Amino acid sequence: MNPLPDAPPLTGVIQMAYVVPDVKKAALDYAKLVGIGPWFIRDHFVGTDMLYRGAPTNVDMAIAFGCAGTMIYELLQPLNNVP
Repeated sequence: MNPLPDAPPLTGVIQMAYVVPDVKKAALDYAKLVGIGPWFIRDHFVGTDMLYRGAPTNVDMAIAFGCAGTMIYELLQPLNNVP
């Protein structure tokens, strides 16, 4: 069910994620090169009850979300060295 009744149906790929070495630089580059944005950046994201291949993890990462049309782009920058 589409949560926005007047919007076109959500079909196909609607979100892509990339691991990058620097979230802020990558967001600027994507905005300049291909027009993605605006970007919403969180310097530290530590989720709750996160799992990696079924085992608990305490990953810390910077994340950014940007939109272009109906596509959502997510940038992930690992900040600690855990799975």
